[in-house]
Amino acid sequence: MASLRPGESSHDREYNEDQDAFLQRCEDAYGSTFNIILLNKTLTVVSGPQIREVFLNDDGFSSVEAFEELQNLIAFFNTMRKSNWDMDHKTVHALVKDQITPNLTLFTPRIVEQLEKNLEHELGNCPAEDGGKLIEDPLVPLHEMVASASTYS
Repeated sequence: MASLRPGESSHDREYNEDQDAFLQRCEDAYGSTFNIILLNKTLTVVSGPQIREVFLNDDGFSSVEAFEELQNLIAFFNTMRKSNWDMDHKTVHALVKDQITPNLTLFTPRIVEQLEKNLEHELGNCPAEDGGKLIEDPLVPLHEMVASASTYS
């Protein structure tokens, strides 16, 4: 468990002051996997090389179930539907079209920024005149980039 500041019962305040500095402090002190108390929950933070394993391997830990537990999106979508038997997905389509798509401008710059950081991290500077960089399996860095951008908050 990451240490709390004196007099605090959660990491909320420190996290909200500077997310990057807080997470970096915890990673430096505890490694790439550690627990924090945030939003009235004890959360396990996974970073570094373990991110890919968490997202691709549902044997011991389901990232989909964990995300659902935190976000309750199924309950949200079900409350927006007139019926849970919306077999043609018209209501979900309307919800995405009317609620999510108009707000993409809020999310796109953050996702692009994260993708650019990960592209630089995964591939670096690869000028053609230097012979470029051979990537045996291009899906690996692509999965890393998407997983990292998807978890960026």
